[in-house]
Amino acid sequence: IGTENRRTQYYINYRSEKGASHAAASLYEMQRCPIDSAMYYDTQLWAEYGGLYHVPSLEPSKAYYAFKQFGELYEQKNECQSSGGGLIYTCAASGKKKLLCIANINDGSEEIKLAVSGSGGHDVRIRTLNKNIDYEETYRGALPETVALDGYSFVTLEFEEKNEKHCQHR
Repeated sequence: IGTENRRTQYYINYRSEKGASHAAASLYEMQRCPIDSAMYYDTQLWAEYGGLYHVPSLEPSKAYYAFKQFGELYEQKNECQSSGGGLIYTCAASGKKKLLCIANINDGSEEIKLAVSGSGGHDVRIRTLNKNIDYEETYRGALPETVALDGYSFVTLEFEEKNEKHCQHR
């Protein structure tokens, strides 16, 4: 394969679910490691090598949503835990919301068993990014026992206080 074809495939992968899952996992991992600063080169709308937008449409790429997800984590201000290694990476934060993010950088699907302490009394909203979904809500309800991640995907679990309505009779 020629240099030009490799470069084209690189740019395609960069903007795809593969690039997005790797970007998300990298951001989680940087929370765990002693890193002073990191830069993303580059986010110019017209730059073909900048992976956040499709050129020339300027629509957000899948990689854009990894940074959106991490921005949601960062807003919480309190990192709870991050872990990585292998092909599954996680990062959690608390603040106004409690978030758990999981990225799968494997090309195969993974079933993740959830054990979340302090999640009782909470419903969960799950947003997913994969080949077919661009970081959209895919589940809302009680915390499931497991969450399925397609190859090259990530999810955000957002824990919400249950709204228990009490009826008062007069």
